[in-house]
Amino acid sequence: MTGGGDGGPGHGTGPNSRAWEASPETRHTLHLMDLRGRNETDGGHDATAYQREELGEDVVALAGALGTRPHLAGHSMGGRIARGAALAAPRRSRP
Repeated sequence: MTGGGDGGPGHGTGPNSRAWEASPETRHTLHLMDLRGRNETDGGHDATAYQREELGEDVVALAGALGTRPHLAGHSMGGRIARGAALAAPRRSRP
């Protein structure tokens, strides 16, 4: 994870968080998060750990650990995970 502030993009199953490093400048600081098992993360061998609901819980936990209420964004599966995280914990993210 890099950055600090109030943004939080996720990625799909192919790339990792570095795909967002070339994003245009914004007025938000980006927190870039890799999904379990991607890049330098350890996701373990339990297939249930990779379900969207579980991955969405990681997003909510990260926002809580950072003490932020981020705008969530993602691409492909990362977008579905971000949407699920926002619906599961609406007080932990912004529309």
